[in-house]
Amino acid sequence: MSPIYATALVLNPGYCTRYIKTHWPKKWSKPILAKVKKLWEKYREEVVVYPTTLAFLYNNPSHKLPELDRFDQIALSLRAVA
Repeated sequence: MSPIYATALVLNPGYCTRYIKTHWPKKWSKPILAKVKKLWEKYREEVVVYPTTLAFLYNNPSHKLPELDRFDQIALSLRAVA
């Protein structure tokens, strides 16, 4: 398995490492998660994080979060892995 593919799964908020640990054989998941960690260590210093609107909303309790419409509720429920 490609460490890039596994990294994409890990970075997906709906999957994270939980998907790999749940659905992949242990003999695949341990080495690939180690490679993902190496990739993270290699590139973490280069990343510039910009604040986003949602991060601002979550960190400011005075602002109300937007209501999820029916589509987003269904999409969120389908992301459950285990």
